[in-house]
Amino acid sequence: MIVRRIFSGIQPTGLVHLGNYFGAVKQWKTFIDDDSRAKPIFSIVDLHAITLPQNPAELRNGVESMAASLIACGIDPAKCILFRQSDVGEHTSLSWVLGCLATLPRLSQLPQFKEKSEKIRDVPLGLYVYPVLQSADILLYKATDVPVGEDNLQNVYFAQHMARVFNHRFGTEFFPRIKSIVLEDGSARIRSLRNPEKKMSKSDPDPKSRISIIDSEDEVVEKCRKAVTDFTSEVYYDLEKRPGVSNLILLHSLSAGITVDEAVQSAQGLDTGKYKLHVAEAVNEHLKPIRETYSALMNDRHHLREVLSEGAQNARSLASETWQAVRSIAGLSQMAASCQAGICSCARNYVLFYAVKTCRVLVEFFAKILFSLLLLFRKKRTVHPVKNELLLDGAVTLARKIRTKEVLCVTVVEAYIERIHQVNPYLRCISDTRFLDAILAAQKVDELLKNDNLNLEAVKKDTPFLGVPFTVKEALKLKGCASTVGLLRLADHKAEEDADAVISLIEAGAIPLGTTSIPEMCMWWETYNLITGLTKNPYDTRYSAGGSSGGEGSAIAACASPMGLGTDLGGSVRIPSLFNGICGHKGSPGLVSSGGHCPDLSGEMNEYFNVGPMARYAEDVLEMFKVLTRKCPKGLQLDRKLDLKKLRYFTFDGFGDPLIHETDRDMKNALKKVIEHLKAVHSVEVKKVQLKNSGHIATMWGYKIAQATKHNEELLLINSMGDQAGSTSILREWLKFIRSKSQHTYPLLYHASLQRLMFKLVDSSFGKFMDEAYENLSAELLDLLGEDGVLLYPTFPHKALPHKQSYFFSCSHGHSGMANILKLPATHLPVGFSDGLPLGITIMAGRDQDAITLGLACALEKGLGGYVPPSDVN
Repeated sequence: MIVRRIFSGIQPTGLVHLGNYFGAVKQWKTFIDDDSRAKPIFSIVDLHAITLPQNPAELRNGVESMAASLIACGIDPAKCILFRQSDVGEHTSLSWVLGCLATLPRLSQLPQFKEKSEKIRDVPLGLYVYPVLQSADILLYKATDVPVGEDNLQNVYFAQHMARVFNHRFGTEFFPRIKSIVLEDGSARIRSLRNPEKKMSKSDPDPKSRISIIDSEDEVVEKCRKAVTDFTSEVYYDLEKRPGVSNLILLHSLSAGITVDEAVQSAQGLDTGKYKLHVAEAVNEHLKPIRETYSALMNDRHHLREVLSEGAQNARSLASETWQAVRSIAGLSQMAASCQAGICSCARNYVLFYAVKTCRVLVEFFAKILFSLLLLFRKKRTVHPVKNELLLDGAVTLARKIRTKEVLCVTVVEAYIERIHQVNPYLRCISDTRFLDAILAAQKVDELLKNDNLNLEAVKKDTPFLGVPFTVKEALKLKGCASTVGLLRLADHKAEEDADAVISLIEAGAIPLGTTSIPEMCMWWETYNLITGLTKNPYDTRYSAGGSSGGEGSAIAACASPMGLGTDLGGSVRIPSLFNGICGHKGSPGLVSSGGHCPDLSGEMNEYFNVGPMARYAEDVLEMFKVLTRKCPKGLQLDRKLDLKKLRYFTFDGFGDPLIHETDRDMKNALKKVIEHLKAVHSVEVKKVQLKNSGHIATMWGYKIAQATKHNEELLLINSMGDQAGSTSILREWLKFIRSKSQHTYPLLYHASLQRLMFKLVDSSFGKFMDEAYENLSAELLDLLGEDGVLLYPTFPHKALPHKQSYFFSCSHGHSGMANILKLPATHLPVGFSDGLPLGITIMAGRDQDAITLGLACALEKGLGGYVPPSDVN
């Protein structure tokens, strides 16, 4: 059984200031009282301090001063282990072992070395390798939880990396998975009093920039009085426009134990000068008992040294046990019997792996032969050539032409309506329309633009897609249009309201034309239901358009719509984008509202599910995403100019999952083309990596989705069939299907059966295994990507398949589902063709780094070509 344990460290240089106190130390107190974990361990890390020159006497005094500060702040030595790092020699011993496993390229990726070394002429080796010692600090006590600020997350990721490297190198699971506890509340954002653009720091050369917990009352008053604010006397909170005043409000709020709103309310009638004294009073009141306790402790140095000595003894008993085990594992002493027990534990797994893989390969092989023969009897057909040049313009270009009156909005809308009438009878991509409403909306746009006094820049800013038509995946509600979820029993059901994402585009001036086809309950990566039929690929109608946003992908590629809204739970935006040669984006979770989706995917499911933009050109997808995220509070910086040379690039070309089809040569060649372009044009290196924890990605996707849906009645697929969940209901539907009497398609029955199976596994030992595998993969990718990493990989193992062949490749969606369950942004970019069918890659980045994936897609599209109309390819 893994013992949950907290570890954190603090350097003895400088005094604890309010940023340290509210951002970390005060929160350590909550860990002390948590009975679910072992005693927390807090170390005063003097070995880290000497990576920069220190005065020995001041360093010794600093350790004791820091110990007194922590105890005065409420860190009770009786309830935790508090010690000096250098008193436990095993820290440096383990650091050496880990240092022999660490690599220079991996260490060079860590940002803090660059920041600190820029200020030093002769850079010591210790400053470069201190992350290895920091990893040893954590691993020596087999810590599972590490409280850390966002600026130090990279060092925790490195410790996670070192744990994995050690375990993998020696074929063991000795070190547990480390979880970072990010201190995200307002207290972690205390800013400098002299420069509120920077955080409060011990290293700031200006002592007036920070308030120490032992500053006298007069010093606190003086520092608050000299705090930088602005020329507005009124006191209110606005972190972006008034960082100085907002910082004081935050200090007041935390010191007085009140909310920010209450702090502002208490300042009514005060100008900023008087408010500063009000803040100083609250801070002094809060610090008074801390000062008194600190002073008493510093007058009893003998007691402090006893506390540190006892803490070191307790820490050493834990550290010694870990170090002896590491010695055995690494061959530095005789191996213990307990370490030998698991050496051959993986042998039977190899047998199972190859058995599953062999079965899957045989099924796919015979399916490929069968469907290749069937293609010989089906006539190839490509969508009608585009004769109206307007239909080839991107959404951004159309918006500019309409806004500047180069073309009437009515002309654009009528062109798309005519195109839909032309291609939809055989593509079956549009499920319902609202053409009359669209023409009336277009006429209003043209009438508005007749005003010569109109500020076109303001129009562009407020309504960037003014007059541009768009389509909507039917799973998202569009008022007055079909809302069937692909179920035959709901064939006449119409939406009574618009989905939130639809409203966002309408508010940006866009005009909805109608809804596009979907598979039943959106549960397959080919689009087919018993209402609209089989949606076809405009490049070759014998092939799949993908799913579940296949109707959207087909319509946009066929120039029946310039842009549209899709949804993505396991690749449902990116797979159709690949199969139809267009662009699509799955964003980070929580950025775009999913309100108005049917079925309702709020709650835990919303973490994996995304509403995403789809368009022929990357520029349009980026602009759509800006509109869709207008109300998002996160600063995504989607307008920033991307410097491609400052990014770190990684690539992989497939998973080791026996359930997933190996990435075929065409998809690998598309990836190779992108990599060669980056090297030749942008002079960047792309490092090939292996995702060590991705060997169960297809099962992992199914497990995480089952885990999120288990207690949501609306998401039980058997209920969508108009029946109550029961032991024989799915069997009954299968029997109907075999006799061609079912009102449901094979994919829905398959997923309903699989869902039932996965529900049983969620609470089993298999579930625990999946949870651990998921956490390891998540940590591995977050560690790899950070804030400036990019992962390039094939969007899918293969290009579009002939219709229904997907039934024999049922787990391939696990390939694209990785981005969903890991909550990472992913953008699909079309890259060339093979046998007349589109190819493409996915660009993935760290969480909330959507600006990187979209910006890189725009840059690469210019050099690689991007969308090509079906008639031009064929």
